[in-house]
Amino acid sequence: MEESLDDYIDKGLVKTYLFTAVIWLCIATTTGLLLSVKFWWPAFLAHIPYLLFTRMQFIHVKGVIFAWLTTALFGVSFYYVPRLARQKLFWLKGAWLLYFLWNFIIIAFIIEFLLGHNKGLPYAEIPIWINYIVVLAFVVYAAVIFGTIFNRREDILYVSLWYLMAGIVWTALNYIVGNWIPYYWAPGLEGAMINGFYFHNVVGLMITPLGLAVAYYVLPIGTSRPIYSHRLSIIGFFTLAFLYPFNGAHHYIFSPIPVWVQTIAIVSSILLILPVWVVTTNFFGTMHGKWDTLVKSMPVKFTILGAVFYLLVCFQGPIQALRSMQKVIHFTDWVVGHAHMALYGAFSLFIFGAIYLIWPVVSGRELDKNLGDWHFWLGLVGIILMVLVLSVVGLLQGTLWIAQVPFLNVVVDMKPYWFIRTIAGVMMVSSFFVLLYNMWKTDKKQQAAD
Repeated sequence: MEESLDDYIDKGLVKTYLFTAVIWLCIATTTGLLLSVKFWWPAFLAHIPYLLFTRMQFIHVKGVIFAWLTTALFGVSFYYVPRLARQKLFWLKGAWLLYFLWNFIIIAFIIEFLLGHNKGLPYAEIPIWINYIVVLAFVVYAAVIFGTIFNRREDILYVSLWYLMAGIVWTALNYIVGNWIPYYWAPGLEGAMINGFYFHNVVGLMITPLGLAVAYYVLPIGTSRPIYSHRLSIIGFFTLAFLYPFNGAHHYIFSPIPVWVQTIAIVSSILLILPVWVVTTNFFGTMHGKWDTLVKSMPVKFTILGAVFYLLVCFQGPIQALRSMQKVIHFTDWVVGHAHMALYGAFSLFIFGAIYLIWPVVSGRELDKNLGDWHFWLGLVGIILMVLVLSVVGLLQGTLWIAQVPFLNVVVDMKPYWFIRTIAGVMMVSSFFVLLYNMWKTDKKQQAAD
């Protein structure tokens, strides 16, 4: 009897993770949408202390990173790791334990933020008692993934598994360094340097390797051809590993941090163009002779669009790390647009591609193509509008501040642009609810058929 790779997957586990992740996506981005209204209508929700700007901002940012992206990356990995290893999950109960632990963590930090409790560290605001549970959760995740890979029945260790294993190790080190050392032992300037290292590497050493692992899996499946170059995947992996850890200080250009540290961050930021070009060359090379799948296949469509945004965001990043550019865009909305382009424009799109590949397998029925098109186009137009308007606002803010225009005058001048930003947000959030409905509808129809 011919072996089916689907036999190695716990479909209920993967389905639960992915559906929960998209629910959190809708919650986190709806919070962000409400936040965007506060920019052009400051009195909005101002009478509710639990919904102050800072509290909602923490929920939005942590919700996107930990509730949406991380939950989804967990779920997708529980699909492709057993298939690539030709081995069932080493510790299935551990994967379910992780699900409940992780959702407890998310609910706990949301409640803490609403009550006004946080550590006071930028992008590391989650209260310290929750951090201990986060570490425990990642230990469980590591045990499930590494146990499965070490017991694999497939000789080849595919590039997705490299990125995944490295991402787990890097995340563990980065999370401990960023959440404990500045909080307990490194106040002031030293703490700021470590904090910059931490929050930049949440994207660079967690979301990036885990996200690329997804893209490297989805694209060959969607195009029905192997990855273009194994050698390029090796180069991309090691250049990311050696260059990304040095970038954090580029958020502190012109600060009291030593100039040589800032310069190293700038140089390594510019060199980051190399692994990005390597990865996108590998992806586009895989598409050679298969460009028709860009129209026919939703997984390919989302993955290639994500690769385009990945190239753009990692071209924009080195440019904005330059001192001449930092003079204009530091503390402006330009940086916010850059973050949106990275977390939605690249890595969320990779995950969407995976969902369109995986959901038909775990639910037993194809997702609705018309709803898929609505999801794609609403999200694409929304993110383009969002990035464009935030980039324009950032350049205007920086230029006006340099010209010594009073700060409040600049705030008033930006209101029309912020209103357009909210419109872009409505489009993006609507696309997420379309995806959620599509997943629910597909699963419900299959259950009725069964």
